[in-house]
Amino acid sequence: MAKVAVSLPSKWGIETPQEVKDNILKRQPPTQTANWFSDPTSPLFGFPEKVTGDSVWYGKDLEKAPEKWIHHLSQDEIDEIDNAVQKFLSSKTPLIRLAERDSKDLFPLPIFGQTLQEKRNTNILNGPGLWLVRGFPIHKYNAEERSTLFLGIGSHLGAPVSQNGKGHLLGHVKDLGSDPANPDTRIYTTHERQWFHSDESDVVGLLCVQVSEEGGQSSVASAHTIYNEIVSRRPDLAAVLASDFYFDRKGEVPPGMAPFFKLPLYYHHDGKLISSFDRNFLIRTSRHPGTEPLSLDQWEVLYSFFQLFR
Repeated sequence: MAKVAVSLPSKWGIETPQEVKDNILKRQPPTQTANWFSDPTSPLFGFPEKVTGDSVWYGKDLEKAPEKWIHHLSQDEIDEIDNAVQKFLSSKTPLIRLAERDSKDLFPLPIFGQTLQEKRNTNILNGPGLWLVRGFPIHKYNAEERSTLFLGIGSHLGAPVSQNGKGHLLGHVKDLGSDPANPDTRIYTTHERQWFHSDESDVVGLLCVQVSEEGGQSSVASAHTIYNEIVSRRPDLAAVLASDFYFDRKGEVPPGMAPFFKLPLYYHHDGKLISSFDRNFLIRTSRHPGTEPLSLDQWEVLYSFFQLFR
């Protein structure tokens, strides 16, 4: 695969090479692709040629059926959550206990807990991959109550894992004045926009604490739809999806480990097609010895993602 020179930073990111922009999604795809998925030597061996089911959707599909992924809390559910928060705080139990496995009994939700379990299976893990809850009066709660609420609800969905090198189980998407041009910066600590990305966990939860004065809009996309589109439009790039990329650890390096690791953007495990994608962790990894610059095909995959997300 051809190598391309890495451009200088544009704001906090790196420009996509112009030759990629000029050629992306314009080549004539090969006429045969089935052997790529059945050839044991291919990185796509065992992968589906096309993903089907509720995990494949477009924005217009969500707009037409909001009842399938948006849940408006009833007053009974709001009261139940509030009672769980107050009961936990009055017990003086350390908040970290909610981070332990099987801790949901510390945050009892007899009604809403059943809904969480159902939606975890039907929407989050085996459905469209998202579920939006609306209607909770979060503005009435202080920071301690919000943290309790968030970890408490999360205890009904799974066990929390650290999301950065500092071991944070609960983080804040907030402008802390970090320099977005620094390749070690986590972008959620700056004022810059986030790229579409997937996090390294089975379930990711976000709690909107306050509506921003400007920006702050969240967008979603189906990783399975992206996969289908690339396989259909650019089957010559399909194998790149299942080939290793160098991911930057952004300075959060465990003892004895390299400042980067290798992982494909898509991998097949236990019958599921799983995506691991974050452009900001991929485009500047070549700063580390022992890595290679992105190939032209890899650049094209990243640019294809960007175009399809839109």
